[in-house]
Amino acid sequence: MRVAFLTFGDERTPSSRYRVFQYLEGLRAAGWESEIISPRKGESASRTSLRAIKGARKADLLFIQKRLFPGVCLRLLSAAAKRRLIYDFDDALFVPPSKKRSEASHRRTLGRLHRSFQVAQVVIAGNAFLAQYASKFNPWVEILPTPIDLAAHPRRPAHFQRSPQIIGWVGTSSNHRYLRLACEAICRVNEKRPVVLRVVSDRPFENALVEVENVGWEPEREALLLHEFDVGIMPLADDTWSRGKCAFKLLQYMAVGVPVVCSPVGANQEVMKDGTQGFFASSPEEWMERLCALLGDAQLRERMGSAGRERVAQRFSSQALLPHFLLILKQVAEAPDVS
Repeated sequence: MRVAFLTFGDERTPSSRYRVFQYLEGLRAAGWESEIISPRKGESASRTSLRAIKGARKADLLFIQKRLFPGVCLRLLSAAAKRRLIYDFDDALFVPPSKKRSEASHRRTLGRLHRSFQVAQVVIAGNAFLAQYASKFNPWVEILPTPIDLAAHPRRPAHFQRSPQIIGWVGTSSNHRYLRLACEAICRVNEKRPVVLRVVSDRPFENALVEVENVGWEPEREALLLHEFDVGIMPLADDTWSRGKCAFKLLQYMAVGVPVVCSPVGANQEVMKDGTQGFFASSPEEWMERLCALLGDAQLRERMGSAGRERVAQRFSSQALLPHFLLILKQVAEAPDVS
């Protein structure tokens, strides 16, 4: 069978990298052929859809990953795929507009999103919160977390006590605003024991409260950079957009055996069990206490890190999720021709 993937970005775009590209090897091993149709720089949605229409006509199904199209383009894509279409998303694209987006722009986004849900045979959502929303528009919704390839994320070596210890965060600069929520607590931790905040991102993070070590993200070095963390953090605001996030930072930390401290928001609560793979923290006082507890106890870090890797292996690895992914593709590809 053959699937055409219309991706949100290229292989360096996090959501596309992990929700599409890392499945390709498993697809080939299962006998599938695939074509990747990624947006080109400066290319309009209509131009991208024309390339996707050609790909869909040669495939058994079309998989649209988080892209939104005008109604005419979407209908043409659906017809080219003989309605064997999957829509995949991992962000709360339906949230009210921020200051940077007008009401008219938000209404246009909502209209395109809802039509994508309705046209698709199946919607794949990254977590339960997103799935609940999509189910208002399509009766067939599958939850498929963003997976981690354990082969590319080996277990880190055991850390002995060292100084300064590293509190780590990995992510794109668009999420630096969440990282600032933990800086007060990290500053207070530093008063008790020397720490450095290591930020692995596409742009430097600056904060006057803490010592920051910025490291540019590179896919080839990602696992090694994570190995150097003593604790990984994922602070979030408790709002609709954050509840739509798929806890991928937690999965990255846990996959390599790094214990975590995170906000009890959205999918974070689905991924981590408080007190087992790490700790939840809501207030600056809780952040400081949880961070100090982990940084001060090497055995606790190792125990929680091991529990985190085991949970990822069982529930959130690409190896564990590939059969579910393949089953969805097969069911859509073998659906009756309703063109």
